[in-house]
Amino acid sequence: MTADGLTAEHVFPAELEQVRAGRTWLREVLPAACPLRDDCVLVLSELLANAAEHGGGGLVRAVVTHGAGRISGVLVQRAAPTSTSPEVSLPVLLEIERLLNAPVERVTDVTDLAESGRGLFVVAALCPGPVEFERRTDHTVIRWELAGCPCTAVTPKIGTGRRARP
Repeated sequence: MTADGLTAEHVFPAELEQVRAGRTWLREVLPAACPLRDDCVLVLSELLANAAEHGGGGLVRAVVTHGAGRISGVLVQRAAPTSTSPEVSLPVLLEIERLLNAPVERVTDVTDLAESGRGLFVVAALCPGPVEFERRTDHTVIRWELAGCPCTAVTPKIGTGRRARP
């Protein structure tokens, strides 16, 4: 518990099978009555799937803070060591930037709504503020925020297996 509310974190292997575990963990951490809970679970789910599909393996640490009228999150991925760095082509980076910056009403191409490749669009649509993506030499950091949480008292649940940071 912090002055801003509840902060919880969990480390997941960057594998598609762990996306379900991430959703379960976050549902246990956030209060069931929080109206932003489902949106936050969806955001984390999409980001974990993206890390598993495109992040080069390794571990992903998710940190979620609930309080002060918002839910914010940070995802830090440390890719598995490789002899070469995974390459992300310029067209892929440009598409990610376009989707993160496009207002929902301006995206009209049906391919943007395809089942595969829509994760960052969903994240951008749900998060009113900027979704920050920072690539460093040894890890990647993604920050997001869901605003407008009306929850007043945030108390940790007992026995969820998460670690709350002071």
